[in-house]
Amino acid sequence: MNLGITEFPVLADAQSTFASLTPMTQQVHPEMCALTPDLKIISCYSGHGGYESALQDIRNHAGI
Repeated sequence: MNLGITEFPVLADAQSTFASLTPMTQQVHPEMCALTPDLKIISCYSGHGGYESALQDIRNHAGI
């Protein structure tokens, strides 16, 4: 299915292959990964509040 979204990756995992492609496990929710501008994974997080660590890792990666 094409949703027409081109600015941000949208992932669906009907075959359960997501865990083999990323450090995410799909066992704890929410899960998220911090990405570089060219969409490389900086690090991944699980549970509520993970966004704070993600933002700090993005700042560190950017040198700010």
